[in-house]
Amino acid sequence: MQEVNNQEERVVKVFGVGMFKTGTKSLGQALQELGYKTSWWCWYVTPEGYSWYPTDEEIDMHMRDIVEYVKEFDAFCDAPWMYAYKQLDREFPGSKFILTVRDYNDIADSDKRQWLKGGSPSENIPTTEKFISRAQQHEKSVLEYFKDRSDDLLVINICKGEGWEKLAPFLGKEHAPVGVFPHANKGEIV
Repeated sequence: MQEVNNQEERVVKVFGVGMFKTGTKSLGQALQELGYKTSWWCWYVTPEGYSWYPTDEEIDMHMRDIVEYVKEFDAFCDAPWMYAYKQLDREFPGSKFILTVRDYNDIADSDKRQWLKGGSPSENIPTTEKFISRAQQHEKSVLEYFKDRSDDLLVINICKGEGWEKLAPFLGKEHAPVGVFPHANKGEIV
């Protein structure tokens, strides 16, 4: 008698968990080139809008919606993924996580330019130190969470030229796309 396996084939999810302004759009484009159905979902956890750094409790309140959304795609960049990596790791075991990093001062400069471009008065824009602190805190938290799981987390600095040579093997892709690694927003104001 032949055993029947009714389990669906599990698709490994890929979550970009780098802070804003660390090459998340470039990563998303690269994931698309590798064949992943990719989402850039700009999500804010508070009804009032922007939350500087959501707490686990705030994220947990939205996990039902997040989990349902994740079912529609293979790969994810930007918010809420960067904040919800612990919850996503529990909900989608076996997933791959990619922490994009960048020079902290460059992150702050780019973030400030984006706020200005978005019409924020300069007096309402956080300080360089606040942007740097957020990026450092986030990077430290992600690295601590995955400290003994190098097969699950890739750290990549796209802005310094890292690309296909790191990303493709991490995702089990034998061949990277031909051509230059995507670099979205390079030289732009945002």
